[in-house]
Amino acid sequence: MKTKIISLTLPIILAALLGYAQIPTFQAGSLVPSNFSACTNPITMDFGASASDFTIGDPITFYIDFGDGTNYTAPVQFIANISDSLFGTVTHTYANPGIYSPTMTVTGPGATPLLVTWWWGANTLTVGPPLPCGNISGNVYNDLNANCTMDNGEELMYESVGISLAGNTIAYGQTDASGNYSIDFPFTLGQTYLVSYLSNINVASCIGVSCPITQTYAVNTLTSTNNNFGLTVANASYDMVAAWNSIQSGILTAGFNKTFYFAYHNYNCPILGGSLTVTLDPSVDYLNATPAPTSVVGNTLTWNMASIGLGQYLQVNTFIPLANANNIPFVIGDSVCHTSVIAGAIAGDWNLSNNTKSSCYYIGTAYDPNDKKVSPKGAGAGGNVDFGTEFSYNVRFQNTGNSPAINVVVLDTLEADLDLSSVVVTGRSHFMLFTQTGNVLKFEFPNIMLPDSTTDFDASQGGVTYKVKHKTGLVEGTQINNEAHIYFDLNPPIVTNTTVNTLVNTATGSSSVTIGNGFEVYPNPVTTECKILLNDLNSKIICFEIQNQIGEKLQKLIPSSNSLNVSLANYSAGIYFIRITDDKGNIFQKKLVKE
Repeated sequence: MKTKIISLTLPIILAALLGYAQIPTFQAGSLVPSNFSACTNPITMDFGASASDFTIGDPITFYIDFGDGTNYTAPVQFIANISDSLFGTVTHTYANPGIYSPTMTVTGPGATPLLVTWWWGANTLTVGPPLPCGNISGNVYNDLNANCTMDNGEELMYESVGISLAGNTIAYGQTDASGNYSIDFPFTLGQTYLVSYLSNINVASCIGVSCPITQTYAVNTLTSTNNNFGLTVANASYDMVAAWNSIQSGILTAGFNKTFYFAYHNYNCPILGGSLTVTLDPSVDYLNATPAPTSVVGNTLTWNMASIGLGQYLQVNTFIPLANANNIPFVIGDSVCHTSVIAGAIAGDWNLSNNTKSSCYYIGTAYDPNDKKVSPKGAGAGGNVDFGTEFSYNVRFQNTGNSPAINVVVLDTLEADLDLSSVVVTGRSHFMLFTQTGNVLKFEFPNIMLPDSTTDFDASQGGVTYKVKHKTGLVEGTQINNEAHIYFDLNPPIVTNTTVNTLVNTATGSSSVTIGNGFEVYPNPVTTECKILLNDLNSKIICFEIQNQIGEKLQKLIPSSNSLNVSLANYSAGIYFIRITDDKGNIFQKKLVKE
């Protein structure tokens, strides 16, 4: 990433030395691979551009044409005073192998569009498996009846196969849970490649290759299938081992699928009866397994040893719910534990102590301390500000969980008193996509991979800042409330604190709120409906609001009358506050109790 930043910011430095042209421009752009090889598909692409002299809030659009008839659009906003560097990542799967010419166009108001070609000027991208990417496949099995055919019950798993050229191994792969393998490798026409079984060192003393007789396959074609290896097993003493339980990473993520691997080894060769039983934690949901268990009872899975071979692993797919078996949401420090046990006909096993294996894994959950600030804060508990004030909101988040947050989304629903057309994003911590649908602002941080605070405190933080104006024609005493919902992956939303500002007219000195005077409300306490009546019969109510105890605005009416009836049938029991503004500029507030 540092290399990309340097390459994109160098033109900005040069531009600064020469003087800015005052015309919005794009100085540099890149569309580069982050996981590219001759045989890779899908392709992950990093993209970026440097921009100067746009107006804060100007929409910048990345348009990527993948070259196969599909495209991707990423909208962002220019937020810097003079220059800005914008970055993102996208992953694309090409449906068909071939040679493609992906391009990217960056556009913005008043600027000449910037055309960026693939990989710093390279014109083409080769997606496998066309030349020069070959493929060799086959299976490895325990040939019990020595017929050079993999029959039922003869599969072997977790075996290695290598491809060599001129005595050097150039590619290798593992068999799957059914003994099959498929290996992509760089292919050169006219060369001959050797395919070999790579012995498992733990059982090498009693395993030999019976098929093919030559021990290896010679391959000189782009694609070669049925390169099958039949293995022979000698009789000897043995040790049945529940070898290990593992996952691909050390932390599970609640709300996602996860695959567990349970290894079983029969060291020193004989294939015996008995069973291997795996008991999954009750908090996970079992989905399926490969090879299929002999029996499934709830979260208890059982395999017959003779049907799963000499030494291999079992692949068990699960789903990690957001709560445990008692429907209590997972919190930091929670874990799930699995156990595998070898049982049954194991007479002669010289080491029974290794026939049980238990492992526990932490549940990863990203946590947000939730924080939202408004500037100006305003005066007093109500955050009093003058009419015409522009509000700047800053939503901050930090991952203090124990697992990286893959995606973070901030949703901010603006209330009706704010001018939706005035929203401008003024800051962001990471690459971000911004969309506005009506009064809902959506700030997406895709693939942010936000680390937890114990791993990297500084990098675990992020946020977004935007500004917005209030509508014209509002009355004095109007409250502007704002809160945001922050989503870390599939975790429940975190609701920030609510910011509060009250519009007042300090220039005329008329700002005052009289508590309890100026109107009557009855009945109080109320069950379903109450009546509001101004004491001054010559005045009119021009704004009526109901708020809860934390200042959230629950209802707002503009009646323009001396009285009104208000239904509270749908409100829960508790304490509320009524705020009234009359046509003479008076603001009154009174407590209301709902039974």
